[in-house]
Amino acid sequence: MNKKLLSTAICATMLAVAANSAYAQMPPPPQNGFNGGHKGPHHEMVSPQERQQKIAEFEKRLNLTEEQKAKIEKNREASKKKLDAINKKEEKLRQEKRAILEQNKKDFESILNDDQKAELKKIEQERFEKMKAKRQEFEAKRKEFEAKKQQTQQTKPTTKKSN
Repeated sequence: MNKKLLSTAICATMLAVAANSAYAQMPPPPQNGFNGGHKGPHHEMVSPQERQQKIAEFEKRLNLTEEQKAKIEKNREASKKKLDAINKKEEKLRQEKRAILEQNKKDFESILNDDQKAELKKIEQERFEKMKAKRQEFEAKRKEFEAKKQQTQQTKPTTKKSN
C-alpha cells in the first residue's frame, strides 16, 4: 500500500514537473500595442495607423453619424478598461501558477538523490529535444502550407465573362 502511494506521488510530481517545464518555456504574451497582442489567422497584426484607417473605412461604410461614433467609442473604451483589468488578473494568476510549479519542482528535486537528479535532467533534456523537433516539424509544415497557398493564389486564372 505504501509503495503504491509513493509510486502515485512520484508519477503526479513528474507530471507536474513536466507541465512546469513546458509552461516555463512558453514565451510571455506580446505586449506591443498591436491588436492586443493577438496572433493567428483571424487576428492580423496591424499598426495603430492601419487600425485608424480600417476604423475610418468601417465608419464610412456604415455611414455612422458623429453621435453614433461617439457612443461607439465610449462603449469601446469602457470595454477596454474591463478587459485590461481581466488581463492584469490573468497575468497575476499565471505568475502565481508559475511560482507554485517552480516550488513544486524544487521540492520534488530535494527528495531525489544525486543519481536520480542526473536522470531527471536527462529526461527533461529528452523531452525538450522532442518538443523542439515537433516545433520544427510544425514550422516546416506551416511554411509548406503557406507556400502552396501562395502558389495557388498566384496561379488562379482570372476569368472574364464575355458575351
